[in-house]
Amino acid sequence: MDFLNVFIAEKPMTSAILIIVCVFLAIWFVDVFFEFLLEKIFSKTKGRFDDRAIRILKRGFIGYLFLGSLYMLLPTLQLKSSIYENAHKVLVMLFIFFSSFIAIQLISAFFRELEKTTKAKDNSTFYSAEPFLNSMSKLLALVIGAFVMLAYLGIDLTPLIASAGVAGAVLAFAARDFVANLFGGVSVFFDKPYRVGDFVIVNNDHRGEVIEIGARSTKIKTRDNVLITIPNAVMVTNAVINETGFDPSLRIHLPILVAYGVDLDDIEEKLIKATMAIKEVEFEREPLVRYRSFADSGVELELLVTIKEPKQKGKTTHILIKNINKMLIKEKIRIPYTSRDVHMHK
Repeated sequence: MDFLNVFIAEKPMTSAILIIVCVFLAIWFVDVFFEFLLEKIFSKTKGRFDDRAIRILKRGFIGYLFLGSLYMLLPTLQLKSSIYENAHKVLVMLFIFFSSFIAIQLISAFFRELEKTTKAKDNSTFYSAEPFLNSMSKLLALVIGAFVMLAYLGIDLTPLIASAGVAGAVLAFAARDFVANLFGGVSVFFDKPYRVGDFVIVNNDHRGEVIEIGARSTKIKTRDNVLITIPNAVMVTNAVINETGFDPSLRIHLPILVAYGVDLDDIEEKLIKATMAIKEVEFEREPLVRYRSFADSGVELELLVTIKEPKQKGKTTHILIKNINKMLIKEKIRIPYTSRDVHMHK
């Protein structure tokens, strides 16, 4: 090391040229090593994570070589001691920041592969938890990088940790909505009231498919292809109806009113027959007709039909109404409407 320091001090220009040449040779070696050796070896594996990880590590090594070359070139510039020390600190901070960036990229690649694997294996638990775990892992990498940077700069972390209680209370009050959403995400992760792919109704207002469960919010896509982002605090404090539940099938209740005097056995048979041509209907649970009450104008009944997927609810209801209406017209069965007789007395 003493020899190198003397050589750099005596011949700074020559040292700079040698450093640049050595760095370019090292980058070429890293490129050849990763492309022709590791990529060919891991290209035979089934998963894609190792391929992405190799590309990320390749960029990481090249970045480290570039930062290392700048670090080695500093003495050749013959800067003032104060400027040299500041430049040295900046390079070390860039090294820490770059390391956090590489860690976040590796985390993203890992969870992307985990998402595909769990989706292919129909493991809904891990598939639903993937966005939340991905976000929290990235946040953890950033926090660790920030603490390492503060420790390197000589900032004493003890007072920060000691005052964490007061600061936490202030931050919790100032960012109470963010904290509420964050804890809502934790609650959703552990309680699992819904998963990615489930059809839910939030507060009897928004209905759609859950496409992402994040640390702060849940994203729902409606049947109109509208994306709704709902804070997790709202999801855990309001009624959420999960139409998918434990079984992807869903029972539709279609209310019908028929006039008094109609043969109820005959209308029941014809209503069930009207469902037979609909491919979305699940016939393992047979369609049912249930009579509910004697209304003012006729007999109230419900046609109960089970469909294979909740997302087909609107389409199946549409087809059912059309088929039943055609049947009623063909059989000349009248659907009564509310009427009132007014008697005038002199």
